[in-house]
Amino acid sequence: MKSGYLDLLTFAELKLRQHQLLSFNQSYPFFMFFIYFGIYILVTAFSLPGATILTLGAGAIFGYRDWE
Repeated sequence: MKSGYLDLLTFAELKLRQHQLLSFNQSYPFFMFFIYFGIYILVTAFSLPGATILTLGAGAIFGYRDWE
């Protein structure tokens, strides 16, 4: 049995949804960060597959932030 959620954590799916994620991140940067951070903690805490994809996806979506 294959999970539909794991299909969302592929490079192709992230690339397909990159524009949506970028525009949402520009509109709600702190909300997007905290939602991502919560999902990332859950995935890594329970050793679920997809942490590497989430890490690379975060770099593509959030990029480098200069907090000064």
